[in-house]
Amino acid sequence: MGSHWVYKLIVYSKLKNKLMLTYDKNEFSLPSYRPELAHVAIVGHINEFVKEHFQLKTTVLRCCRQLENIRIYEVEILEEESVQFANHVWLTLSQPSDLKKLNSDDQTILKSWIDTQRSAGIPWFHVGWRNQMERWAANVLSNSSLTFAQIRSWERSALFRIISDTQNYYFKAVPDVFNHEPLLTITYFNIILCTYLKLYKSNRTKTGISCEKYKVLYLARPEKSLTGDKRLNS
Repeated sequence: MGSHWVYKLIVYSKLKNKLMLTYDKNEFSLPSYRPELAHVAIVGHINEFVKEHFQLKTTVLRCCRQLENIRIYEVEILEEESVQFANHVWLTLSQPSDLKKLNSDDQTILKSWIDTQRSAGIPWFHVGWRNQMERWAANVLSNSSLTFAQIRSWERSALFRIISDTQNYYFKAVPDVFNHEPLLTITYFNIILCTYLKLYKSNRTKTGISCEKYKVLYLARPEKSLTGDKRLNS
């Protein structure tokens, strides 16, 4: 059985300058839960947790701090329900005294987060980048009915699965130091796909290769993906 760490979430709306908090036992807290520990960049389950428990559509910006058996993630609110649910409240950050409404541990976490806020050099750590990326992808694919599922977010990349009625795609953003990745990805998938097709054609019953697995790779092949395209920043 894997270990389980506490994930604390700073769920924030920059537009409305407010934080979402939970209320229990006469005190306010940052939303938290204990998933099975995974790589720090794997964040899809965080969005699923917030959607399930608080009816909010979100995107994870980054893991902003890691303590002993605790990870703290910064989460941007993309959409929220118009109805206020009883399991959470909103804290406006306009008054420093509002922080006293939290328990002492979360006060310390939030003060540190506020004090270290700065313009990050990594684009996908910025509030608003996700919406910009979705508009760009919809324009490139000429499809306004896309569903985006966040997979990873960390210093090395942002990765999303893009689902449409007829085809699936992957979008990956990387920093300049990894701008060689698109060419490597194209080469890798071409080799894998060609190898699979040759093996499958010559011996359909003994290759041990899953056709469904490579169908997914085929749908995600780079010439039909958005990997490495810098037009998003233009």
